[in-house]
Amino acid sequence: MGFPLPPELIDIVLEFIIAEKINVPPSVTQNTNLAQYATINRNWQAIIERRTFSTININTNKRLAEFTQFPWDQLSWSQRRSHIRKINLIVELESFDAEARVRYETEEENQRNSKVFTASIQSLFNTLSEWPVTEAGISLLIRAESPSDLRVHLRVHLRIHGREIKKHPGWDLEFEHLWAKRLERSYLQFNEEAVGAQCRAVPIITSLDILGADEVGWEQIGYRKIEPASSCLIASKLPRLHDLRLELNDIGKWDPQARERRRNGMPDTDPRKMPE
Repeated sequence: MGFPLPPELIDIVLEFIIAEKINVPPSVTQNTNLAQYATINRNWQAIIERRTFSTININTNKRLAEFTQFPWDQLSWSQRRSHIRKINLIVELESFDAEARVRYETEEENQRNSKVFTASIQSLFNTLSEWPVTEAGISLLIRAESPSDLRVHLRVHLRIHGREIKKHPGWDLEFEHLWAKRLERSYLQFNEEAVGAQCRAVPIITSLDILGADEVGWEQIGYRKIEPASSCLIASKLPRLHDLRLELNDIGKWDPQARERRRNGMPDTDPRKMPE
């Protein structure tokens, strides 16, 4: 019968394991690879669960459904819930075909995606609203993407071909710019009326990052654009929010009136001015 290792030594061992697995695919988190070691004994399980559950990545509709359906109030899951410090919500929007890549997104497509965007945030917030408030709180990051987006395809190519992707014969730089232009006039909106229900307040979230800027370039393929006013409406659902970072832009000059409306709508929905 061996002697149990103290927690400090287990942490050191896990750091070495993580260092060995530093080259795993981007879709697999380093902490996920530690799960197999949780069966060693209870001490290892407790330490590994603390690491594994510290950051939760929700990047598909399936994962979002699983997260909202977990029995978080059960004893074992409530313990795991207490380890969560950050949630990354990547809203999965609808896919589109090859023909759609070389035309602007239609208003109907944009409205459908905005509805998905709103419903996904609402689903997460309704679950988190029932969690007990902790002093540490939880940090939340929100962005959106479609499985068909250029950014997703770049990620796949980078994984396969590395940084030399531009030299790969299957990649067309001109097509890249056409693909990116598809979304230049589209903004996702957080619209509770579209889903027919109000989103609950979430006191447990204390920090919010919204990545909704679209910058086209090789090193900076941006995210789906999010309407500035909608970003503030999302923030207004977080009564204990003390850290807010919005990554937004508006460089579209094709419709000056729409651009002015978006800019003028921002102060009216400033979360600091919203009623409690």
